[in-house]
Amino acid sequence: MSSATTNPQETEPELSLIALPTEILLSVISFLHEDFSALKGFARCSRRCYLLTFRKRFSGVRLCWKNSADCEYLKPFSDEGMLSSFRGYIRTATIEVRDAGHLLALVSLIKQFPNISKLEVSVENSCYFERTLYLATFRLLSTLPFYDNLKKLELKWSGYHASQYRKGDPKFAYLEAAEYVPNGETVEYKDDSSGFIPLPEPPYKVRNSQKKQYKFRLAQYVQVQRDFLGPYIKETKFLGRLAEIRLPKELKALGLGMQQAKLHLLPLINCTTVDTLILTRAEELEYTTNPVNPTEILQFPAIKKFVLAPSTDKLTPYFRKIAFQFPNVESFKLIRWANPDAGFNDLPNFPKLRHLEAFWPVNYEAGDYSTQDVEDCLRFRFRYGEWLELRSVKFRGHADKLHPRPPEEHRYGSLICNVERKDGEYLFNWATCKW
Repeated sequence: MSSATTNPQETEPELSLIALPTEILLSVISFLHEDFSALKGFARCSRRCYLLTFRKRFSGVRLCWKNSADCEYLKPFSDEGMLSSFRGYIRTATIEVRDAGHLLALVSLIKQFPNISKLEVSVENSCYFERTLYLATFRLLSTLPFYDNLKKLELKWSGYHASQYRKGDPKFAYLEAAEYVPNGETVEYKDDSSGFIPLPEPPYKVRNSQKKQYKFRLAQYVQVQRDFLGPYIKETKFLGRLAEIRLPKELKALGLGMQQAKLHLLPLINCTTVDTLILTRAEELEYTTNPVNPTEILQFPAIKKFVLAPSTDKLTPYFRKIAFQFPNVESFKLIRWANPDAGFNDLPNFPKLRHLEAFWPVNYEAGDYSTQDVEDCLRFRFRYGEWLELRSVKFRGHADKLHPRPPEEHRYGSLICNVERKDGEYLFNWATCKW
């Protein structure tokens, strides 16, 4: 996802190339489309070249309020701006904020792009607010004119909470205006040598209560941000409020990057359009169960592509019944965290699995597996009626297993094992590909 830089040189260089008709210049650009650095250099030749190459170079915008609240680079997209005619070509948007309260300001800025189909919203300091933030985000996004046209939506909560701020920094103005009354009295903090002022920590009794923690953290926001997030809600009330969420009509892929997402999947129960699910950052992997009957594991039959990148090594318990939760998965991608407790033979048995991307098997006593060892693992699964529809397995970053080369040549290579069934036998064809 790229963000546009809007400072092309305004003076026309004395180059005969620049004086050529637009059709010829576009033909030149077509030869440069795979060489981004050359395309970037051509764009710097003049304002005209910049505009002609814009569609080849950019397809999205990125709004970030982590290090700066400055969104000046969006001004060229205004009605009088030189990029106003390109607003319809912006297809993706990424919004990154340090604190949830900033979403209100940044989300409104992307309303000017009518054809956005991919949207990512990332919140760093989401701790204590994951439930209300989830509801508030969907409530806010549903007001966007292109909401129903979204094909992919990713929500990423980092799970942190603010611990300090720098006095006088405009992006922390809301902190200086907030009310800090943890013990009934306003608390003043002096900055240390770095210029950062630590935020007050709640008293011990508050730290032991989720509700009190929530109210204490909410007091660090100004009123408009408090209204956006709303009051603390218990899990039972959160389950009832999930029914209010209306997913985009054209949504195909949903990504949830949060510490615990089992309840947040419930809006997908009656959704037939979403066939791709991306779960990242989960510190606890649990099944989504029926709120009325917690022993009943719910199914999501519409999901055909499943990407899992947890922040935990405890995978085995989750893998035991994950194939029941997602019975129609055809593509499964696992990005492991450190040293998972699950081996290659513990990977879930999705009955319709065709494409698998996973880690290279390791025998901690004998060392890394060879390609022959992997083939034996696959034959073992086939022999017991598992993965019978499998057509390919991709191992990211292991191209050297097939063709040993200097590190710089295979560092970003991957290894693919293509599977073919012929006359009752399974044939394996190994190949390398890009990362």
